[in-house]
Amino acid sequence: MSRIDYWATTSTHEYMNEKAWEYYSNGKYIDALTLYTELMNSGVDDELYYNAALCCNKLNKLQQSAEFLEKSLALNDRRFDGFILLAEIYTKLNFLKKAIYNYTRARALKPDHSAVCTALVELYTKSGQKFEAGYYRSLFLQYTKDKKSPLYRTLNSENNNARTEASGFFTAASREYTRGDLYAAGNDYRQGLSIYPADYENCFAYARLCNDSGDNTEALKYFIRAKFLNNENSELNMYIASAYSKLRDYQRAYCFLKRHLNSIAVVHSQREYLKTMKSIKSLEPHAKSGNVSAAAAENYFNSNRYFEAYLEYENLFILSEGTDSEIKIKLQLLELMVRPDIYWSKLYLKKGEALYTTGRIREANEFFSRVMEILPPNSSEYKIARSKIKNV
Repeated sequence: MSRIDYWATTSTHEYMNEKAWEYYSNGKYIDALTLYTELMNSGVDDELYYNAALCCNKLNKLQQSAEFLEKSLALNDRRFDGFILLAEIYTKLNFLKKAIYNYTRARALKPDHSAVCTALVELYTKSGQKFEAGYYRSLFLQYTKDKKSPLYRTLNSENNNARTEASGFFTAASREYTRGDLYAAGNDYRQGLSIYPADYENCFAYARLCNDSGDNTEALKYFIRAKFLNNENSELNMYIASAYSKLRDYQRAYCFLKRHLNSIAVVHSQREYLKTMKSIKSLEPHAKSGNVSAAAAENYFNSNRYFEAYLEYENLFILSEGTDSEIKIKLQLLELMVRPDIYWSKLYLKKGEALYTTGRIREANEFFSRVMEILPPNSSEYKIARSKIKNV
């Protein structure tokens, strides 16, 4: 192609793009879509697919719009508005699992976006997943800035009512547990958690009760929920490893002991380190075969249980001794989906500290403030960010 032909083609392409957007802006969606479709014959990019999807959405061609959006996001997976629109379309089509997935991908890019949390509350509630719905309701209440909005008042009232009702059962359960009446305590914990499921302290307490009474399957379920709600408690890895061992799932027990070993190395507890190493050595013969599988991870993933999917992929990665690059990529995506607040806050903290050391205090403050907006006050990164702001 000559320079003249190249510039002529480029000029025509730009003109058609501008004309298509003009049609779209003026409500001429069929004309805009026709031009975008013609433009696809000479090459595609994420913006072209996205604009075509916008036209199809306006024309109520929802399935076609979803197909264009999938193509757009395959080329650019940092497009927040693309994931939002796709989630909205799948919600209209009643594809709840796909809608949840795309809202979760959107939240991976903006963890404190309160409207995304609200949508996930509604979708998980429709899917009958009360624990996840309760978790995102708490995030909405944490992140929303308009505390006077009708939606905030409604969800806050529901949250307070549920917590008040559940607290009666939790208080009774705690007393019964102290007296040694595990049966009555178990019933009250279950009642309370059915009303207010995303409660870290009581998930942990009920899991320990189940562990004491020999119900290892139930204990495991609630230990994992507690870990999801508070990943900073490294002690949970030992509880989970113990529960798996009692269920004779030695391969997963081995993986959680390895996790615990890493956390001990950070705090430099030599005695605990040697004790954990001994347990790991005893389970090494069982680590070569077991129930850990990519199929189990995908099953969790396809059920919108992303934390459990993350744990299973992490098990696979531990068993591969960190050599499986494909699993590593999946783990990176799931880490963003499961705990985007942690991912972004660490990044903001790193940028803030770099600016702080070079004397750019005002810019550093912006990043430290962002950390404090994303994380709850009891987290370690929040406390670090707050201390940095106090020092400037």
